[in-house]
Amino acid sequence: MAGDRIEVGAASFVMIHNCWVLAMGNRHDMAETAAFLEPFDSAMADLYAQRSGRSKAEIQKWMDAETYMSGQVAIERGFAHALLPADQVDAAQRSLAASGVPSWVCGQVTAAPGSPAVAELFGEHRRLG
Repeated sequence: MAGDRIEVGAASFVMIHNCWVLAMGNRHDMAETAAFLEPFDSAMADLYAQRSGRSKAEIQKWMDAETYMSGQVAIERGFAHALLPADQVDAAQRSLAASGVPSWVCGQVTAAPGSPAVAELFGEHRRLG
């Protein structure tokens, strides 16, 4: 939940759950461990509620159920702002692809078409044949 803007992939999932721990011991130890974990669960629920605008009770129900949300559901529930533009290809990548540059190279390009970085990459591609 860090950052001012949260984007999630269309095929991604967001999972919210209670705090996890491995513990060993008798029933008294387990009760002590459960009591130890409760403030962490509460803090996470507070954060999720603040970020999403949902009630803490609703968030706690989802955490208890170990809830998975698709990217779109995470947006609808306030856990993210938008989907990532995963399928978006910029102009530099389209230009190189049209010139026959391999797709694995095109995916690495973030400079504008005609820029020195693109020209250098394109020239390297031509040398390698």
